[in-house]
Amino acid sequence: MEIFVLGSDEVVAALSLAGLPGRVVAGKTALHQALASPELAEQVRVLVVEEAVARLDREEFDRLKLASSGPLIVEIPGIRGPLAERHTPLEVVRHALGISLKES
Repeated sequence: MEIFVLGSDEVVAALSLAGLPGRVVAGKTALHQALASPELAEQVRVLVVEEAVARLDREEFDRLKLASSGPLIVEIPGIRGPLAERHTPLEVVRHALGISLKES
């Protein structure tokens, strides 16, 4: 299993039609259980995560995105479109490095 999906039941069902396996995540406890599963760590190269699921533990996903080991994390919008508070990759890096740029 190279690619795995974590998301709502709609997103997991939709991407399963394309042949991608996944797991429905409805809360923070379920998210942590999914991330701790041994098969995820050993077999998954790309982890597709719905934005609403990543928002359940934003700090953990930002840390995973910047980690050199583990799967590549790709956030996708849900069925209803992107979230308003969406973080761009540049914002994640700036936050991790502690860089604050002020616009004039």
